[in-house]
Amino acid sequence: MKLPLVPTIMVALALPILLALGVWQLGRAEEKAAMLQALAAAPGAPELVLGPDDWTEGLDFRRVAINCRAIGPVSVRAGRRADGASGFAQFARCATGDRHIDVNLGWSPRPDPVNAPDGGKAVRGLLREDRRAVGDDRYVLIADPPLLSLAASRLPTVEDIPDNHTAYAVQWFGFAIVLTVIYGIYVRGWWRRGQA
Repeated sequence: MKLPLVPTIMVALALPILLALGVWQLGRAEEKAAMLQALAAAPGAPELVLGPDDWTEGLDFRRVAINCRAIGPVSVRAGRRADGASGFAQFARCATGDRHIDVNLGWSPRPDPVNAPDGGKAVRGLLREDRRAVGDDRYVLIADPPLLSLAASRLPTVEDIPDNHTAYAVQWFGFAIVLTVIYGIYVRGWWRRGQA
């Protein structure tokens, strides 16, 4: 029994690609689950005291202490208090030798920037990595405890990290099913037209 040539070739090419994308996303979901499990455990690990040369991979969600030799001017961004209230997070650049890192000093209800704290002191808190950034600027330190009598900013959690890989896998498999059904309907109609 003959099949329509062009549609059959298109489906034969597209179907394995859709299925492979679904399987790939399932693999990514397993990798993401392992990563999230490691990140969830990171804040409970002993605090790291980071010098200028101690920055390595795997610091995301770790509790650290850094010595800010100098702290730059304060900027204000939208932020949330530890209890979830909306307001403003006060940020400043911290110089630790050749490296600079943004420090979330704490939360305030108004957008008025505070005066930058004096340098030369340790700042403790939770380190968060922005995986989209590159180089030395990919980390942000959320001060815990907050500085300058500010309220505590909300600390990030692993629940903030999107985990859509299983949904993407279902989507790709769904496309494969839809493609198969459409192809089947087309072939059925093509056969009927050929027999008419």
